[in-house]
Amino acid sequence: MHSGRVEYGVRNGQHESVQFLPSSGGSVPAKGRKNNTIIGVLVALLVLAAVAAVLIWFFLFKDPAQNATLSRSQRPAVQVFSGHMKLLNFPYDPALEDTNSQTFQDSAEILQAQLEQYYKTDPLLARFYTQSVVTAFSEGVMAYYWSQFDIPVSDLEMVPEFSEERVLDALDAGIKEQKTRSANIQIRKITASVTDARMRPPSNMLEVVSSSNIMLISFIADSSVQKPGFHAVYRAIPLASVKECGGDLFKTEGNFTSPLYPSFYPPAVCCKWTIQVPAGKEVRVKFNIFRMKEPGVDTRRCHKDYVEITGNKYCGEIPNLALTSDSNIMEVNFCSDMSYTDKGFSAEYSAYDPLNPCPDKFPCNTGICIPLSQKCDGWNDCGDMSDETNCKCEKDQFACANGLCKPYLWVCDRNNDCGDGSDEKKCSCELNEWRCGNGVCLPQDVVCNGKTDCQDGSDEASCESSRSMCTNFSFKCANSECVNKVNAECDRVHDCSDQSDEAGCDCGTRPYKLNRIVGGVNAVVGEWPWQVSLQFKTSGHTCGASIISDRWLLSAAHCFVNDISPDYRVPDNWVTYSGLQYQFKMADAQMRKLTSVIPHPAYNSMTSDYDISLLKLSEPLVFSNTIQPICLPASSHIFPAGMSCW
Repeated sequence: MHSGRVEYGVRNGQHESVQFLPSSGGSVPAKGRKNNTIIGVLVALLVLAAVAAVLIWFFLFKDPAQNATLSRSQRPAVQVFSGHMKLLNFPYDPALEDTNSQTFQDSAEILQAQLEQYYKTDPLLARFYTQSVVTAFSEGVMAYYWSQFDIPVSDLEMVPEFSEERVLDALDAGIKEQKTRSANIQIRKITASVTDARMRPPSNMLEVVSSSNIMLISFIADSSVQKPGFHAVYRAIPLASVKECGGDLFKTEGNFTSPLYPSFYPPAVCCKWTIQVPAGKEVRVKFNIFRMKEPGVDTRRCHKDYVEITGNKYCGEIPNLALTSDSNIMEVNFCSDMSYTDKGFSAEYSAYDPLNPCPDKFPCNTGICIPLSQKCDGWNDCGDMSDETNCKCEKDQFACANGLCKPYLWVCDRNNDCGDGSDEKKCSCELNEWRCGNGVCLPQDVVCNGKTDCQDGSDEASCESSRSMCTNFSFKCANSECVNKVNAECDRVHDCSDQSDEAGCDCGTRPYKLNRIVGGVNAVVGEWPWQVSLQFKTSGHTCGASIISDRWLLSAAHCFVNDISPDYRVPDNWVTYSGLQYQFKMADAQMRKLTSVIPHPAYNSMTSDYDISLLKLSEPLVFSNTIQPICLPASSHIFPAGMSCW
């Protein structure tokens, strides 16, 4: 029997290797020592080869997902969800505005503990939950928070499971459980979002510059809407750098911008650019961005901030503004006053041949050039319709009555593409087809087959078998009976047994007119008896509205929901005048105040979707020859394509 040992660091003048010693301690023959040496070398080589193979496999071929803790390509994941909580029966304390106050800290700790309990209703969320932090309170009472979940590398495959729906389900389950036990703070509603836009900085930073070494910043907020607010950074800049603008431009093409663009231009500054191109050429300037808006400014006069070219002033917001000179020199002047500032402009200029201003392109009256393929294609590419006038329509185009050309695909599609409705007139079906109320043609055998084939239900509306059947397309009488007839209301036929289909049909009529103006534009007395003037504070006429009953008006939501001032939402700031013909002759008009302003909850100021609002009057209107309501048709009423309504 032999025993083995490995000696490290022992210097005895012999080769350091594995030695096999006899257990008896006797001497080893020379031949045996030689064999042992050979065996030791072979074993050492095998060990080194094994170690090298392991290292090569680990660094070159091993899947990092199998042991991610040793891989630099994967890191632990962090999922953060933010939102707000609507608190119930929780009195608001001004001390909640101070994050260092004991009131804030105590309330925040309670809510943070409750959030932790809510997440425990979901095993996955409970497993990776790290913390929740309440960051602020606002009147209402609203609490704003964020929750963090840390997922280690070994569980990264679980990251897709962390969805908003899962987090909200856990929070909702926790809120429901709190109703069965006494929670410290009752939470009525909670939101959570992993991609909340309010948590990101704006994509286009707002920058403003003062007119001197002092800047006053005012922050005003009402109690109707809670928003995250702002975080600002200020710095001092040399006055000379702000005033640097203008100059001489001699290249055949180039660009220039308002001072500090894309930030807001500074107040009280004037700049002058002189553009000079080679003789025989003229100058074209195209503004890619032009925005100098200010409340109360008449864009026809531009008496505040403006750009002046060839003696004409331009202000407001103008898309696709392009101007040309009548020589090889053009002067561009820009001036701002001491008050409002805006984004300004970004412009590019170029020299062009006046005999051929748009080589291989179509010259618009606006001064821009567009590809020839966009001429008479049915789209307003120039911005002033100059590319769509005097067109000879192609074979695949429809000739509108007003001279425009539109693709045949747009004919009879229920959209007034021509602008005069001519593309939606004379839309008929084949002899063996049925035309639905929405213009769709279907086979004749769909009529009265017991199924609603037309989207508007008109194929089953006048069938004997469906007289009493109620559908979404039926006219509902006041006594809850249903009439399956297209546009049964106000057709001078009593279809309802209680005759409610012919009740209230005196709406939308003009009882009389005192005179008639042929070829004029003035509104005569009683011509629009449902029109109402809405006047804001001392600003005079601000918006219009229509009378829908003696106590209610219909108007646009943008009149009351805007970024100008929250005062537009306050009913007491508005006065209405009905039966008004002249703004300064109010003796014959009925004045009413507003008690309620109800904008559509889904109104979107960016897209103008749901731009509608209801207004309640302080007292009923007295209908007369000059004050009448508009008609509100039933939801089942069908409006043919191209039909004008007012």
